[in-house]
Amino acid sequence: SIYGHYDMPSNVISKPIKTEVLILHGYKDPVSTMEELDQFQQSLDREGTPWQTCLYGEAFHAFATPSANDPSNGVLYNPTCAQRAWKQIKHFLEDRR
Repeated sequence: SIYGHYDMPSNVISKPIKTEVLILHGYKDPVSTMEELDQFQQSLDREGTPWQTCLYGEAFHAFATPSANDPSNGVLYNPTCAQRAWKQIKHFLEDRR
């Protein structure tokens, strides 16, 4: 997940996630809050799902989307964080070959 939403809609029946999860999240993201992220991590832990989270301290929501440019709504591209996230994704996938 790259700056995703972590809360489950109330009309969805969820099933445990059976694969490893990589979460790349902007610490300053007001759209997907740290509380939402924490609740998601706790649910993964309860399910026994292996997971890891990388927090980017200077990143807002949509930090890897070049067209994201709405800082008043907490949506802002950050090229440095985007590059670091891409490296993390590649490393995560290479480890699973």
